[in-house]
Amino acid sequence: MISVFLNFAGPPSATDQARMQFTAAALPGLVTAPGLRFIDIYRPAANDVPAFQDGPGAPLLVELNLDSLQDATRLIESAAFNEALVLDVLGHDAATVDVFQSVHYAIPGHAQPPPRTAPLSFVVRYYGPVENEADFVSFYTRNHPPLLARFPGIRNVLCYLPVSLKLPEALTASGAFLGNEVVFDSLDALNTALASDVLELVKADGRRFASFGHNTHHAMERATVFRRDDS
Repeated sequence: MISVFLNFAGPPSATDQARMQFTAAALPGLVTAPGLRFIDIYRPAANDVPAFQDGPGAPLLVELNLDSLQDATRLIESAAFNEALVLDVLGHDAATVDVFQSVHYAIPGHAQPPPRTAPLSFVVRYYGPVENEADFVSFYTRNHPPLLARFPGIRNVLCYLPVSLKLPEALTASGAFLGNEVVFDSLDALNTALASDVLELVKADGRRFASFGHNTHHAMERATVFRRDDS
């Protein structure tokens, strides 16, 4: 599966207005996109969590999940997509865009990775510069998801991996080369997990990563606003 993310910048106080404008003005033009599986909207759950002090995140994050890279290419070249990037309430011209392969990883107690239904997502992004992106991603995906899956109360572990797609000149990439998302029932459940001994294991693994620019961590509430019947 391919995930296209729209990362809207602006003050957290604009979240509700931005969500309403996106849902009313942009959503109707997007839901007819070929290959679209679902659209999820993320909003900040908190300015930070005790284990991380990254400050406010994006007031709005939108994921459009599609069947294939070809479908994603058609989407980002469409007029409806480019119109969806502009939310007047945020006072800027456009959002940044990320296109990733989305991969669900195993968690204890499930023969297959379960559907992502719990509403609290801890959204992590990794930014360059990084000397060898492919090596970094390979090391990360071999080692990090099994540790994340050990968090108490974990519902899902996902990684968002780089794809071979060049954005049109009119679009701006966020600069993230890798994404991660762990999913919980609530913000309290996330903070309980981050207070466990597992976090030290996760941080120890992080110290083995090759040098990279920086990463961000934000707790976000996620809701599905469109889902194709067969997805």
